[in-house]
Amino acid sequence: WSPPKTIPSPSGPTTGAGDPSIVFSRDGKLAVYVHIVDKPANADFKAIASAVSTDGGKMWTGAKEIGTLDLDEDGDGQNDNDDKPYIAVGPDAKDPTLTHDRVVVTWVRHNVIYASTSTDGTLWSTPVVVGGLMAGSSAAPPSGTSMNPMPSVGPNGEIYVVWEDYGETGKSKIKFDVSLDGGKTWGGGHDAKVSFA
Repeated sequence: WSPPKTIPSPSGPTTGAGDPSIVFSRDGKLAVYVHIVDKPANADFKAIASAVSTDGGKMWTGAKEIGTLDLDEDGDGQNDNDDKPYIAVGPDAKDPTLTHDRVVVTWVRHNVIYASTSTDGTLWSTPVVVGGLMAGSSAAPPSGTSMNPMPSVGPNGEIYVVWEDYGETGKSKIKFDVSLDGGKTWGGGHDAKVSFA
């Protein structure tokens, strides 16, 4: 065993707050670590952050927030609290060769499923809603009844996310969605409701 290493948080007065996840690229050369951090303006609200290692975990660099550290990340007038990040890695849909991977991180914000992707673990796409969004007033901030979004990546770069929806009293539903373009869009216009016995 080697001595424990400190994994950096993004610059500024952020503090790690738990929920760690880690993946290695398919060739084993890159490790990407994600966790939640306190937002500098109010530690009761959390953001998702990443760091990378290219030497098997001896050194960690590139600490970066996924999204922003702002209290209201999406500008909807409500403070955002990100939680439960999960991470997966696999081929990039643009080029699924062994030398091109895409990392996907999913999490919940107001019980709505969000995702962001990266090809290096430090530069992340703008977070997008995957699912779990409840219908409501267009003026209301997004909210839902979803939790624990688990991502995986298919052999051609398809990104799959499965999660639990607890919105119906006495029932818990498993829901899923897919992106075929590296996490930019979800469902491809073919969303369908599937009912299991």
